[in-house]
Amino acid sequence: MELVRFMSAVRSGSLSPALAGFAWGAVAAEAALAAAFAVGGFRLLARRPGAVRYCRRVLLAGPVVGVLELVAAMRLGILFDAALPAAAFGMAKSALVTLGWLAYLHTSTRVRETFPG
Repeated sequence: MELVRFMSAVRSGSLSPALAGFAWGAVAAEAALAAAFAVGGFRLLARRPGAVRYCRRVLLAGPVVGVLELVAAMRLGILFDAALPAAAFGMAKSALVTLGWLAYLHTSTRVRETFPG
């Protein structure tokens, strides 16, 4: 949905060049993450060696990309002081979800017995 909204804003010319560049970068980063998660899912389904390790790395990449997007938005002046608390809350939520999944993948007996390597 965000991509559709973004594309309509680009077509209408309502985005400044800096904002359009930032938005294209954010869309590309999110698309790359989605593709990486899809690859991880297929690796898990196929029970390929190293699939869990790959998924851990992709999980860690999510918050890193989020922080980079947040810093870029702040540097470009896109993220205003009023929006900073909501953005920080979103980042904290993302980090907690990531930590929860990483803890599960690391400690689960079922994961260790199901997936090799």
